Amino acid sequence: DLCRLKAASKMRPWPEDHPSGGHYWIMLSGRAELELDLKGRNPIQVMPIFAGYLLIEPLASELGLRVRATTAIKACRVRFFDLKTVVEKVRDAKDWLARFEAFEAQTRDELSKKADAAWGVAESIDEHVNDPEIHRWRERKG
Repeated sequence: DLCRLKAASKMRPWPEDHPSGGHYWIMLSGRAELELDLKGRNPIQVMPIFAGYLLIEPLASELGLRVRATTAIKACRVRFFDLKTVVEKVRDAKDWLARFEAFEAQTRDELSKKADAAWGVAESIDEHVNDPEIHRWRERKG
């Protein structure tokens, strides 16, 4: 499926249990930011993405990420099932599959690490239950 996003629009990745299954989202043109979707709070930037980026939608969904277009975007959404079917039917595709799986593993690892770091930032800026008391103590200490 061809997907288009206008600048400043947002897209939530589809989860694994989407009715049509898991998907890859491949950015064909444009620029965007992957952000932590903190629902009701300011999002936290995870990383910029550009044309050629492979987003593994179920992973991004599980990590609580969304795509925010910084320019107009064109992307292609490919079902895991469709890719697997093509690879099984096209003899030469099996050689390509090993390289793709290595690239996917690298992408998965990078996205997980960056999202984990962003969640750490989100947790560090959350107000602690004792923050008001700590601020009053600091004011008293002067």
